[in-house]
Amino acid sequence: GEVIEVMKGGYNWTTKSGLWGEESVIVDEASPEDIAKGMEGNRVPVGAKLDLVFSKEPISFKVVNWGEPGECQLQEGTYIIEVIGEWKEGQVSCTFKISGHKNKD
Repeated sequence: GEVIEVMKGGYNWTTKSGLWGEESVIVDEASPEDIAKGMEGNRVPVGAKLDLVFSKEPISFKVVNWGEPGECQLQEGTYIIEVIGEWKEGQVSCTFKISGHKNKD
């Protein structure tokens, strides 16, 4: 029931411009690890499930854990997560930071 702080990273996006033209924007940002340094992050209980909600449904997306490889179950510790979404207009990277704790308080 809580909202997780998310920061946009690098992206590329193409939109229609005029009758036949297109306008493309490419923005290169810091790595998710560097972006997360400026984030407080959210405390969540161990074993919590996170729902991803997009303002516009992507064609596809992938989730990258910048911590321990192969971690699927939220355990104690701090996680830096990158979500990379793909739309017909382009690709967007977003980063969030969460801390898993046995006791939410």
